[in-house]
Amino acid sequence: MSEPNYAANIIATLATLPEFLRKPMLSVRISEFPGLPKEEQIDIIRNALDASPTIEFDKFAALLQTWLEILSDQTADDRRALLDAYAGEILSDPAKLAQLHMDGIVGVFLKLDTNRQNVIIATLRSILNDMSDADKARLILLMPDSIKQMLNI
Repeated sequence: MSEPNYAANIIATLATLPEFLRKPMLSVRISEFPGLPKEEQIDIIRNALDASPTIEFDKFAALLQTWLEILSDQTADDRRALLDAYAGEILSDPAKLAQLHMDGIVGVFLKLDTNRQNVIIATLRSILNDMSDADKARLILLMPDSIKQMLNI
């Protein structure tokens, strides 16, 4: 018998909340992330990547929009810690990226104002620049062309 996916349930619930409730809850979780033990960070990212494809995309898009806005407001180090953890999990299990609706995710990203986009893009570029050549090459191979264009790759 499989364990219930609590992360999926929590993420699905967050996705259905109105923004005025969702935003402070996500903000707290995002700001706590860098201080968590590495194992817990990995579990959170793994669960989020597993849960995301199970949520109706319109609900997921609202959640993602809020998440990206909060992420862009974090310090550079905190933003990097979170995005670096996502990159690491994607490198360890590339199939997780294939399960995501990347065109939709890119569409949500493009709805952010330009300043927020630039902040996140700068962090992603920094993460890529600091990766080993092998990891960087693997991650770039996994990226859709639209993301490569945004990152000028």
